[in-house]
Amino acid sequence: MARTREGWTMTGSDTTVALLSPPCCDEEAVRTLQQAGGVSREVVNEVFSFLVNKYHGRLLKKAEVGWDGVRVTDALDREDAEAETWKEVFLRIRSFRWESQPAFEAWLFTVFKSKCMDVLRRSQASQRVLTIESPPAWLRPACYGEGDGDCVIAEGDCPDEWGRKKQLLKSQILSRFRPGTRVRNVLERLLAGLEVPVIATQLGMSEARVRSIRAKAVRRLADLERRGFPV
Repeated sequence: MARTREGWTMTGSDTTVALLSPPCCDEEAVRTLQQAGGVSREVVNEVFSFLVNKYHGRLLKKAEVGWDGVRVTDALDREDAEAETWKEVFLRIRSFRWESQPAFEAWLFTVFKSKCMDVLRRSQASQRVLTIESPPAWLRPACYGEGDGDCVIAEGDCPDEWGRKKQLLKSQILSRFRPGTRVRNVLERLLAGLEVPVIATQLGMSEARVRSIRAKAVRRLADLERRGFPV
């Protein structure tokens, strides 16, 4: 596998296939991914990113608008459904057949709708089990000492306990969102110890929206705890 000025070139046992970079269409991208065994990881990442970037906004918008009685109103839930969709697409892409299945776009949105329904069911079950009026103490900024912006320790928590929870929040929730998105910006500032009014002012959001994102993060952590993650 080598990259030329014209694009990617894959040399097989009896054929040489030139791959444009980025792909020119869904079919080219899918067929490239289906040859994952003969394509470098760099090409796979680039081609998959082409599909993700092409459909990212459209998937989230569709989930927000809704279809057939399925509508995802929470931004975190929409991001979760999209992440799970791309994971399944990546795992199943080699079995996709153009001859017997609808266009890739239709297939992608079918998978996405299914993941939206899964996320909604989990979210509704979580809300039935846990109703949060305010975030738990460890997520409310309260710093021991002064001047240490990274010291976010709530009353009743030891530093080690906060460290574990902070790490879980980063690894299980924060990493799901692209840098620069509103949800990630809010969570990063909460982890840095900023108060809700400050975050709302910095990001040009309402305080109610910031609190909603914070409460959703807490519910997600509680769900992780019930599923066996150490919180």
